[in-house]
Amino acid sequence: MNIYETKLAIIGRGTWSLKIKSSLESNFQGLYVRVFSAREVISNTAVVHENGFNAIWIATQPSLQLKLLENLSDVFQTIILEKPLGSNSAEIQSLIHFITAHPFRVVAPSNPWSYETACLETVELIKREGLIAAKIEITRGGPNRRSYLSPVEDWIPHDLYLLGQIFDSDVISFTEISGTRETAVANFVSERFQTEITVTSGFTEERVAELVYSKDSKEMKTNFMSGRISINGKAHSFRAKDTHDAISRNYLDAKNWGKERFINAAKLQSEVFSSLEMLKL
Repeated sequence: MNIYETKLAIIGRGTWSLKIKSSLESNFQGLYVRVFSAREVISNTAVVHENGFNAIWIATQPSLQLKLLENLSDVFQTIILEKPLGSNSAEIQSLIHFITAHPFRVVAPSNPWSYETACLETVELIKREGLIAAKIEITRGGPNRRSYLSPVEDWIPHDLYLLGQIFDSDVISFTEISGTRETAVANFVSERFQTEITVTSGFTEERVAELVYSKDSKEMKTNFMSGRISINGKAHSFRAKDTHDAISRNYLDAKNWGKERFINAAKLQSEVFSSLEMLKL
């Protein structure tokens, strides 16, 4: 049985914060959710402490997350952070050092994409087929341009968390990245399974999210946008894992993100961002 924290503070007053709040309240009876602005919490952390929240979801721009954590350094509740974990590799490294030095109980990433039904089913199928000498190609992009984040920096973290689910605690090694910060191709490898991984990410006119797994003569293709999965061209039928949507599954799974797992994910994200920063715009 999944246990969720019953009192949640969401920091950040954007559209995404409201979506998190409405999703969780519709799925969990008895859950108390309150939204605060980042300015409120930075100027007066007592607004979080006095209400006895046992989970905090920081839904702000990446550059604000560390500043907010510094103001909440004595909080031992479940913390959920948005992706990416920083605007650049230096910010992510600073976050890693801070998390390492402070006794947070649980730190988890916000990555609802990885909890979509099609994602969960795909991970299950891939593990069943095996990862020895396999290939995984992930393509993701969309019409997103933000002043503080390039399209690639926006999309690549989604796929790093998805790869983390596929490989469990296995170490995924980052090898290289090419292209531009608008559209780039990142290469990874899992030496334990001899699995080659290619992630293509960036700006596209239409939203795209697709994974192709191939091994020997078998090919599995998942379109996460439509929720369709095909195996060797034949449609694969599957049932939803439960009645909760992706945001709620993300919230339920937060407790499974121990500090070491989170830091490993953050280090990989920092490596990719460091390489990405050397590419032209």
